[in-house]
Amino acid sequence: LMSKLLEAGFSRATAIDMVNSVLSLRGNAERFVTMDICVVDMYDGKTQFIKTGGAASYIKRGSTVQVVGGNSLPVGMLASVEQEIYSEQVLPGDMIIMASDGLLEMDAPEEGQWLSRVIGQAVVNDPQVMAEYLLDKVISISGGKIRDDITVLVAKMGEIA
Repeated sequence: LMSKLLEAGFSRATAIDMVNSVLSLRGNAERFVTMDICVVDMYDGKTQFIKTGGAASYIKRGSTVQVVGGNSLPVGMLASVEQEIYSEQVLPGDMIIMASDGLLEMDAPEEGQWLSRVIGQAVVNDPQVMAEYLLDKVISISGGKIRDDITVLVAKMGEIA
């Protein structure tokens, strides 16, 4: 629905509000979803992260990791949705890492804080290899006991046009 609304020309904010309204009308059934959107301007590297209940995202620049997080509720829970928008600048070679909360929720004493450290220490330049590395790490750290589904998306910035 979000894709269709954006393709029809609605602004991001309006499209999110419309999805929220549709989900709110569904009744008491499972009616809320997290939305975690990243929009990168390929000409100047300006990036917007729009979070409605999504887990933190990360920008990796060499061994430095910037956490882009949010605290808003998912879409569909309330009559109006609080959209947290974070603007960041990405540079050629930076990696943007987005993941579902399943990557953070594991059976380990360091739950919630390991990911930023692991990303910073990773000597990986390929986005696919980074995604697989993170999945392997969470499986290893949690002793193979995965409590939630896990989705990982890694994108690497090329040269800015």
